[in-house]
Amino acid sequence: MRASLLPIVCDRVRGQVSLLLDGELSQLEQRMVAAHLDRCADCREFATSVRAFTQALRTTPLESPSQPIVT
Repeated sequence: MRASLLPIVCDRVRGQVSLLLDGELSQLEQRMVAAHLDRCADCREFATSVRAFTQALRTTPLESPSQPIVT
């Protein structure tokens, strides 16, 4: 068992952060996530981290392999 369990709402919001960044939440869900992030510093920090990582992935140029990949 984990030493510190996240409250259920924090766990749920953290699961929705990626969906929020992809524009896959309804307006109500977006507002609920935003309201929680306004109140919860830990989840806000998590969302900031995920947002930065996602932005880095989306803006990094694709690499072409130097040799073909054979399976």
